[in-house]
Amino acid sequence: MQKRDIEKEVYIIGNEGPVIKVELPADDYIVFKDLYITHSGTCLPIKFKENAPNEPKYTMEPSAKVIREFEIKEKMDTICYVHKGGIMFRHCTLTLKSHKKKLKSRIPMIVTLPKTFINLTSCTMVGNEENHNAGCILINSDVFISDTKFVDFKAGAIYCMANPDNTVEIQDSTITNC
Repeated sequence: MQKRDIEKEVYIIGNEGPVIKVELPADDYIVFKDLYITHSGTCLPIKFKENAPNEPKYTMEPSAKVIREFEIKEKMDTICYVHKGGIMFRHCTLTLKSHKKKLKSRIPMIVTLPKTFINLTSCTMVGNEENHNAGCILINSDVFISDTKFVDFKAGAIYCMANPDNTVEIQDSTITNC
């Protein structure tokens, strides 16, 4: 998917669940180029966790417990959920800035499941500095991240768990305020 008009920005916006859910045959992938992709978060205030009286206590050190706190499931709120197949982002901006401030839920921007593929090249990933956002949760998948900026992820920019047979390459990228 690529925008046609060079002069105008093209947005993909979702309100609930994953904005993009990838379910392709194992060796297939989809490419997104020069797009703005955002999760509006308009349905988040009705969630049970958001209406709980207490502020949740999250783990702030890297551990397996941190990933469990994101409650990864098929209909979770995220920008991209890769279940099968793969996805490539080229010169895209992915953002959670439109989320209401001080949300109680931990929300990742990208989640990949085992035996999947993701490629981020020359992208900008923007979280919401007031919330418990994470950039990527990459679980036993093949990963290539190059020339990508991660900004304002209070819960961390990249969580990557990989097996010896996975390829993980992260190069020439910057992480700021995470």
